[in-house]
Amino acid sequence: FNFRRISLADIVAKLKMIVKDEKLNVDDKTLDIIARSSTGSMRDAESALDQIIAYCGKDITSQSVREVLGIIKEEVFFEFLKAIIKNDTLKGIEIVNRTSDLGEDASQFIKNLMEYVHNLSLAKVCQKEILNLKGIFTEDRERLLKQSKTIKLEKLFDIINYLTEAERKMRYTRHPWVLLEMLVIKFTAGENYSLKEVGKEKDKYFLDFSTKKDVSISGKKNAETREEVPLKKKIQAKTKSKEGSSIKAKESPVNVELMQAWPTILDRIKKTKMAVYSFIIANNLITIENNKLIIGFNKEYTFHKESLEKQNNKILLQDLIKEETGRYLAIECIINDNSKEGSFLEVEQENKKKATKTRNGETKERAGEEKDNMLIKESLNLFEGTITEEK
Repeated sequence: FNFRRISLADIVAKLKMIVKDEKLNVDDKTLDIIARSSTGSMRDAESALDQIIAYCGKDITSQSVREVLGIIKEEVFFEFLKAIIKNDTLKGIEIVNRTSDLGEDASQFIKNLMEYVHNLSLAKVCQKEILNLKGIFTEDRERLLKQSKTIKLEKLFDIINYLTEAERKMRYTRHPWVLLEMLVIKFTAGENYSLKEVGKEKDKYFLDFSTKKDVSISGKKNAETREEVPLKKKIQAKTKSKEGSSIKAKESPVNVELMQAWPTILDRIKKTKMAVYSFIIANNLITIENNKLIIGFNKEYTFHKESLEKQNNKILLQDLIKEETGRYLAIECIINDNSKEGSFLEVEQENKKKATKTRNGETKERAGEEKDNMLIKESLNLFEGTITEEK
């Protein structure tokens, strides 16, 4: 049975009560660190506080909390991403080796790095709004915002996906730090993985969909401006060649309503929960089948697919869709494999064709039956006969 996660604010409030009863000297920032490390579990938060008290006594500092819980300083991840952005392979590997020599845990490094990259992606999307956004824990929001402007959103997604895969592989390897060294090499020296910006080119990997009027429901621009978005070649070619890549008004009333309401829904999600917004805009198509909203992702965006599939995120999207359109839609997230790309885009059109074909067949069948009945009736009148059942 999966228990509901407790909010960060509730955990901090409970820890403050314990601190007051035990007469401990600890600031709110330190309590935030303890609460975040518990990942929504009050029991884990209280257990961590007990360990910290045993180690530190009555006076608890953020540094001592990091030492007990194995949390790595944010400065390390700032320098790590800085090395990757500048394609400085040696600097990146040096940071990995130095952290390893200090006795830090590799899995904790990946966990904290993933959280930092996640915050960086939100800063990239929100820009100055990140300064007041709740739910983001960082030592320096101004620095986070400044660094977010030096890296493309698409590349942050790539790093998140690599870290997700590395976290899974780490359970089965005796050399976990090698995976982090490979991350540095892959994103600084690997072919097609350089993250270095060219001049001051505008980041084209993100568009504020909620403010655009020429947006299809999949979150991509319409055909007139599609060339401005650097999509992958295969997906771009498929999008241009198929009418069904976005939901058309003539296909279904449900589709029309959702297409019209989609920018508003995205805007509300962005204001309510920015993380869910960043997951949704990573899709490569959206379609509707039998009152089910299907959201497709490339294989590289498995992390975004799995995150959006979490029950609380799906419920949030369903509730907003219902409020804006008055309809309830089930949510299904899938991997949009290139080999099957577009196969479900024409689902509704195929269903319409089948329905039309069925109706035509039924019409012909009824016409044939009526014709047969007329012949039988005329024969009975001609020969003055009656119809009897054969026993």
